[in-house]
Amino acid sequence: MAEKWNPISRVRATNVQFELPWMWGPSPKLPPDLKVEQFRLNIDNDASTPVERFAGDTTKLGYLRYDVTSVAAQLRSGGTAASSALEADATR
Repeated sequence: MAEKWNPISRVRATNVQFELPWMWGPSPKLPPDLKVEQFRLNIDNDASTPVERFAGDTTKLGYLRYDVTSVAAQLRSGGTAASSALEADATR
């Protein structure tokens, strides 16, 4: 874990863990054994965000389709950058 003060807040990073990816609205079809490498950034013990490891392999982002926030991107042509990369099997 690391902790740092900036001029307006305290930012804390937790230790890296392998766990279910954090999602706003996970599908009941999300595989229960799915694990991703992630840590959390916590700002002033109030706001928190997960940070997942990305090493450039878009094929490992397929789990994003299990989150309700990706529905619009899945329904329309093109979608978000992550969805588009998955569709095109992009390397960048």
